[in-house]
Amino acid sequence: MGSPALVIESLDPLLNPGTQSPHVHSVVGGSAFAPTMDFAMTQTSKCTTFGVTVDKSNYWMPTVYFRKNGKFTLVPEASPKHKVYYKYGKGDNTPDLERSEFPPNFRMMSGDSNLRSDDGSFGSGGNQLNWQCHGSGNQRATGFPKGFTNCNGNYVGGLAATMRFPSCWNGQDFNPAQPMAHMAFPTNRDGMAGCPEGFKKARFPEIMMEYWLDVSQFDGQYSADEVPWVISNGDPTGYSFHMDFVRTLAAQE
Repeated sequence: MGSPALVIESLDPLLNPGTQSPHVHSVVGGSAFAPTMDFAMTQTSKCTTFGVTVDKSNYWMPTVYFRKNGKFTLVPEASPKHKVYYKYGKGDNTPDLERSEFPPNFRMMSGDSNLRSDDGSFGSGGNQLNWQCHGSGNQRATGFPKGFTNCNGNYVGGLAATMRFPSCWNGQDFNPAQPMAHMAFPTNRDGMAGCPEGFKKARFPEIMMEYWLDVSQFDGQYSADEVPWVISNGDPTGYSFHMDFVRTLAAQE
């Protein structure tokens, strides 16, 4: 499912509750998004930016800017803008009956705003951050790719980041001081057996998100050897891209 942004602003109720975030985020989901969120507040959402109206969960990620001659221009979001996938299957593409639904007010994030290089957390057992220019060359990389001067594809074009969230839970709550401590990435797709020791309280559906950007207005303003993109936290490498998630759908009886 795709979604436009609900709001673009300097808020992060997970890492910076009740105050301004150090950098700007693009937020999608339920209309009750606020600087401080608890489950009761999330239930006051009147609508959502997604088509599944019963689910008013929120997701957010940092915005991206184009840098030229010391000036920064916000890169507009492209259709389909934000896409969210929930994956329930096993390695053989059959349903995984050991997957659990997220508890109310569940919170987590993926990625690390402090990264400026590959620290080894990426890959098949990690968050699988992938940046791709959906143009003629389809250049892709874990950080910002280069080797192109536009991302104008024949079917769909744009610069997009893809990231997945961890799905193995240890039963603890989200801790802003250690935002990834309660979750782990599975080692394979086969039920609870794929979760590492200490993270077998539950295995949730795997959430994968795509964040699409329309870079067409910058065509011709950079060379194939340049990387003119900067994440809102000041990162010119792309490695620090991250995503946050707050579950707001009440558990089904």
